[in-house]
Amino acid sequence: MTFDGPWAWSIIKGQYPEAEINFALVPQGKGGSRSVVGGEDIVIFNSTKYKEESWEFVKYMTSKEVQLKFATVGQMPVLKGLLDEPEIKVHLFFPVYLEQLETAVARSPHPAWNEINDIMDSAWQNSVIGGVDPKKSLDNAAKEIEKKFFRNINEVLKRWGGLLHRLLIIIGRLIHDKRKKEKINRFIICITWIDQLFCLDLVSYFQKFYHEFI
Repeated sequence: MTFDGPWAWSIIKGQYPEAEINFALVPQGKGGSRSVVGGEDIVIFNSTKYKEESWEFVKYMTSKEVQLKFATVGQMPVLKGLLDEPEIKVHLFFPVYLEQLETAVARSPHPAWNEINDIMDSAWQNSVIGGVDPKKSLDNAAKEIEKKFFRNINEVLKRWGGLLHRLLIIIGRLIHDKRKKEKINRFIICITWIDQLFCLDLVSYFQKFYHEFI
């Protein structure tokens, strides 16, 4: 058994032509059946000297013709308009992956994601083929991941803590000004978003100084 994307089919078949490959959704637990959204990106750098040529290339790579060609080697199309095409609807395994995408989530944007991913991979291998009790393996992984989170918080606050401190003091002094209320509310929303994105615990950091100057 392996957890992999639709591109794995051609890789496995290339190495083991006689292999029988079946596909299934990720087993469902209390949180439902979850997978991650991966893939590649195609971008045009603002500094490029060939913007028009680059745009033509992007349009070509995302065209119906090319996307359907990709489908022949296990790459699902990026165009929703192609989902009703016969090549996609009757595909050997695309329907399973398309169903899984309905509950898939994006990978964490955390700066330490690669390290966190390695920890989870090790926990999975230890549980499945290493003979380690799954709960013990995952508990240990959770502790290691928490260390990565706290290390990131400390690094950010060490670098930007002084600036954040001064910024929050200014916001705190303005908090009674009704004309600034809307801007402050927006600021709090931004802080909350940053907190969720980078796991920095900025919300509690803000609250500390908010209450200090109220």
